Amino acid sequence: MEYDELSCEKCSGNGVDNKMFKAFGVRLCSQCKGVLPLVTQTEGVKKYLLSTSDLSLLPHIKVPNPKGVLWQPMKLFRADQVQGLSREKYPDLAEEKQRRKELSTQRRVSKIQKKLKLLRKTVNINITQEIEHTHVFDSSGKCVCGMKVECEEF
Repeated sequence: MEYDELSCEKCSGNGVDNKMFKAFGVRLCSQCKGVLPLVTQTEGVKKYLLSTSDLSLLPHIKVPNPKGVLWQPMKLFRADQVQGLSREKYPDLAEEKQRRKELSTQRRVSKIQKKLKLLRKTVNINITQEIEHTHVFDSSGKCVCGMKVECEEF
């Protein structure tokens, strides 16, 4: 390799970060690598609505997870590549977010309606009000509703 290939693109200094060069093909030193915006896998999934399988196709860097050593390594992707893939998959990202939000609301309403229907069946609540009934007894002392009256003759 020539000297120019090992120098930083921003400051022309020596000491190119090996991880950045292998993953993204960008020659940046450890001081200048902060200018390249990176996105975590979680941010790519939540903000840009991409799946983990979509993101796995992109080049990435694995770094130790800052939340804990025992956790899976954190995957960092170039922000411009993630945005490009998102634009390719969803031409209007805001519209897709709105569509998903409406779909989520519809699912919640449907779920609540199913629970209410089941509750009505189990509790057997009679919502309709009963019409007032006036008893009309026949000669044997029975009403249409089933009430019986005993009559004694003198």
